[in-house]
Amino acid sequence: MSTFETILLISGLAYSAFIGWCLWGWNRIPEFNSGAPGNPGYFTVIIPARNEAASILTCLESMRCQEYAADRFEVLVVDDQSTDGTAGLVQTFLAAHPGFPGRILTMNTSLGEAAPYKKRAIEAAVAQAKGSWILSTDADCMLPPRWLQTLAAFREQYGPVFLSAPVMLSGENSLLEKFQSLEFTGLVGIGAASIGMESPMMCNGANMGYDKDIFLNTGGYGNHPTASGDDTQLLRNFSKQTPGKVMFVKSRNACVLTTGQKSLGNLMQQRIRWSSKIPLHMRTSTILVAANAYLLHACLFAGFFLPTPVWLAVWLIKSVVEFMFLFVLTRFFGNRSLLNYFPLAQLVYPLYITVTGLLAMRGTYRWKGRKQTVHA
Repeated sequence: MSTFETILLISGLAYSAFIGWCLWGWNRIPEFNSGAPGNPGYFTVIIPARNEAASILTCLESMRCQEYAADRFEVLVVDDQSTDGTAGLVQTFLAAHPGFPGRILTMNTSLGEAAPYKKRAIEAAVAQAKGSWILSTDADCMLPPRWLQTLAAFREQYGPVFLSAPVMLSGENSLLEKFQSLEFTGLVGIGAASIGMESPMMCNGANMGYDKDIFLNTGGYGNHPTASGDDTQLLRNFSKQTPGKVMFVKSRNACVLTTGQKSLGNLMQQRIRWSSKIPLHMRTSTILVAANAYLLHACLFAGFFLPTPVWLAVWLIKSVVEFMFLFVLTRFFGNRSLLNYFPLAQLVYPLYITVTGLLAMRGTYRWKGRKQTVHA
């Protein structure tokens, strides 16, 4: 066996074992189906927004339709120097619905190219929040009617200080969007499983909540200059401060919906942005998992040009384990049809991962009209 095949085999077995661990972790998490909480808490929902004119009204309307008393929550939209009229749309919505418990905050400070704009927006909102608990989502998301009710009931029953809940893509039409949705489902499963195994790796800032006092007492995001990582940085901080109190809400009633990227270029920029979290906001074990996943897919891509029995065996083992994991996840989320795209994804993914990693090494990306540095 050549050195390349040895590396490929070890990497493939380690990766497959990790996915098996995730499958076990996902199955360990009990599904949460509780009704309304007996003692509804008061929540502050924070929605950072920059150039979200196309989606902010849908997001706010989904908040207005929550099956939760309007006097038990508030919504703070933080406009991060939008240039497309987002702030005006929010103000018009609030004026049209005077009973809606919403406010808009405006960020006016220019922080520079590598600045943590979203983190500073969230910190500004937390400082003005009335609630003792913060829930965060994104302006391009739609919240299910029982979202607040479910999270409140979960908090009342289990007493977490940090919770993560699922995010799914919806309205996929193109092949690119189907591919993203399948990948996204797997990432949600990995994040949930790691939390279920009490070894949190990742979560999604579009659907998470945390205790306000702990956030403030630990210094929020501190002085870290990176733009990305607002979700995983908090997950890591809270898991250190309050082990055993970080939980995942396994409920479709708590599942936030968003949309995928419409173009390959935007998708690559998003993934490069996500990659900036890995070395700075994740624990060492998570970094090793991510590095091994990249090594495996890069080796699988290289093996296309000189396939061997070992290369084929590793590919098959990886595919079988991933399919088992995605089969369970798509059954839970009701998007089983995505598995129709699994064979194609298996062919494309090694190239996709390899290219994304190489582009991330350039050190910069563009997002929301801003140029950002990956590792500032």
